[in-house]
Amino acid sequence: MKLGINSAFEIAKYVITICCLNKKPVTNIKLQMILYRLQLFYLQKTGEKLFYDEIQVRDYDVRIPSIDCLFTCNKQMFITELYNCYDIDLVKRDLIKPEIDRLSNMNLYKLTI
Repeated sequence: MKLGINSAFEIAKYVITICCLNKKPVTNIKLQMILYRLQLFYLQKTGEKLFYDEIQVRDYDVRIPSIDCLFTCNKQMFITELYNCYDIDLVKRDLIKPEIDRLSNMNLYKLTI
């Protein structure tokens, strides 16, 4: 079954919500690193992109321009909002949730290597 592709914004809302429910809120920088790693994970598992937005990778810096300052402009501030995530298919949510849990437990340094 082929699932529709989401936007980085839709996936980011899901990541933020899962992290907040797990009492591990993320910063904008960590969110972008998790999204990058989720894209790689999903490509490996399904052969498809998780989201269609551009990802810029330079040295140890990852940026997704479409969401770079969307949630917060203070890169150290934790994002603590809960979002409605019904725009992501349940099958897709079930596949990526364990990976979000795993990645959210990693510190930023571990995410970059």
